[in-house]
Amino acid sequence: MKLLIIGTEKGSYRYPNYIKYFKKKGFQFFENQHQKKSYTNRFLSFPKRIIDIFRSESAIVMPMNLGYLTIFEVLLCKLLNKVVIVDFYSSNYEKALQNNSSHFLEIALSRLRERIIIALGDKLIFLNNSEANYFLNVLNMKIDDPKILIVPLCVDDKKIKTKKRFLDSNSFVNICWWGSLLDIHGIDNILSSLEHLNSHKIRLNIFGNSDEKSMVLLEKYKDYIESNRLYISNELSFSDGTLNNYIIEKCDLSLGMFGDLTKSKTVLPNKVIDSLAMGIPCLTYKTDAIKELLGTQSNYLYFCENTPSGIADGIKSFIKEGNSLYCVENAIETFEDKFSFRAFERNLDKIFF
Repeated sequence: MKLLIIGTEKGSYRYPNYIKYFKKKGFQFFENQHQKKSYTNRFLSFPKRIIDIFRSESAIVMPMNLGYLTIFEVLLCKLLNKVVIVDFYSSNYEKALQNNSSHFLEIALSRLRERIIIALGDKLIFLNNSEANYFLNVLNMKIDDPKILIVPLCVDDKKIKTKKRFLDSNSFVNICWWGSLLDIHGIDNILSSLEHLNSHKIRLNIFGNSDEKSMVLLEKYKDYIESNRLYISNELSFSDGTLNNYIIEKCDLSLGMFGDLTKSKTVLPNKVIDSLAMGIPCLTYKTDAIKELLGTQSNYLYFCENTPSGIADGIKSFIKEGNSLYCVENAIETFEDKFSFRAFERNLDKIFF
């Protein structure tokens, strides 16, 4: 197959996993190598890009590429009767709505761009049906079901926690959360749960990626930091293996999604899937997407309300059970079946073959 790649890699596992899949299947694919470079390079590469569009059989809009250049290339593909696949990973319009500083015109244009791209797509890929319904409702669009295809999150294989540590009331418990320090994740709800956890045997570790936002949290929750009940760092990451190693060696329980936004109660966060991949028990709010893909009862996920007291009660319940109900084998099996590259490959085979 000759496939046109529309867009560039932007902040997720998704793009490199697509490329890995295309290479494995022997596709001839055409990337736009100059899209992130200077306007001069873009201009000089334009004739080659047009040739690539003509010789491709199909095109795929990569995740998080919803700009004007994407619309131009999609329109040209449609004029040439190419099949256009759109991976709708997230919505800039939805993010702009949540950002109080966004200008009205910016919001309106984001909505227009995304509605055009979705309308032109022959096949629309979403992470799950819950998020598909959410984003289409936000954009006020109705799409025929046959156009909607589900390809869940795919995260990289990680080191697995092979030794299960049984907990009791005397155990020191290390709890970990990682990700972007954004409202959607409910980071303040997580940190405020410490008010309801009056124990110096519980430490919460927060691994973010923003020094600016971390400084705000460091000041706001400094009493917990000084008493060694809270640790905040931006120094560890999965990319160099340091975060994976820390979690495997020291983490007893990970935390998932606890935001108050409608989107927070809808999506399936990467950190829940990361936890499955590592064989780490995870406590999370039961979002719509989690219910859809992982069910409401399991022996590898723990559920609680998305409030500070609810999170604290969930942590206490986990410790009280002594971790005895957690089954690492089922967690790894679920990851392999639904969120590994092997699962990603099976889902894409149904679309491309």
